[in-house]
Amino acid sequence: MQAWILQWLSFTRPERRAILMLCTMILVAYVFRFLPQDQKIHPRYNLAELVSISDTLLYINKKEKEAYNAKSTFDYKQKEYPKYKKKNNYEKEYASNYENYNFDKKKYKSTYKSKKEKKSKPKRQVFIFDPNTINRDSLENLGFKNYVIDNWLKLRTTGKKYYQKEDLLSVYGIDTSLVMSLDNFIKYPEKPTPIIKRDEKKEIPIVDINTIDKEGLQAIPGIGPSYATRILKYRDIIGGYHSIDQLESVYGMPDSVIQKIKPYLQFSETLEKIKINIASKQELADNYHFNYKEAKIIVAYRNQHGPFENQEQFEKLMGISSAKKQSIVPYLDFSL
Repeated sequence: MQAWILQWLSFTRPERRAILMLCTMILVAYVFRFLPQDQKIHPRYNLAELVSISDTLLYINKKEKEAYNAKSTFDYKQKEYPKYKKKNNYEKEYASNYENYNFDKKKYKSTYKSKKEKKSKPKRQVFIFDPNTINRDSLENLGFKNYVIDNWLKLRTTGKKYYQKEDLLSVYGIDTSLVMSLDNFIKYPEKPTPIIKRDEKKEIPIVDINTIDKEGLQAIPGIGPSYATRILKYRDIIGGYHSIDQLESVYGMPDSVIQKIKPYLQFSETLEKIKINIASKQELADNYHFNYKEAKIIVAYRNQHGPFENQEQFEKLMGISSAKKQSIVPYLDFSL
């Protein structure tokens, strides 16, 4: 079996040459199909291709360009005139001989504008203007861009006034060089002098801190609702104020505020007195000015030496600091 297969697959030298030549021809034919071919497209038989060619296709020759324009004009005329609605009319007029083609531009001039044709811009005009009253059309004539004009007019609707060059340059996106070139033509209005209303200073009366209410305290410069509440609360605890220094013990009261309100305060003698010779030990201990130990010392002194006759006798009392006794004395009543 193997010998039979080898017999059929064996070739002579001429046969091998013929097979090699045949393979080479097949390979060349296969490669040739991918090579670029210079084929000329005749507009007589390829009208659909000519219609699809855009104006931006720059490497078509002059005759192909003219044929394309002719076909575009024909398509447009077909919609307007019945004469051109039949295809054969087009062939008679335009496609009889491509090489000797002659296009009458005056008769069949297309109304379509080329994409390359630039719109003619209006000539720039320069004139004297007020930036606060000028309208959109005038700004366009001066050369300002549309989005800059939008920002310009939008700021004016918000009450913005342009009194100087810096105000105008604050418009977002504005061309600084254009503004500088128009500087001699811009008429800025005079900036009005602001009218300063001077409030007459209200006379703040001097108040008694021991009788004033919350609203009265708030009339003093530097005293708000929070400070007024704290001052009155501490006043109720201690039984009234006898010195400005006592405000230092009010929670959160800074010294700057104390010095500011000091000229408007006075201190009356309407303090809640403590009957030092009659109050029991428990009553003294419950009072804000004494603790239980101090109340016990006062009662023990009374039991041993009798009632306190005056302030000097109380200040000689042992067991209570001198500073504490001096702060308590204004609240003591030595009567029996």
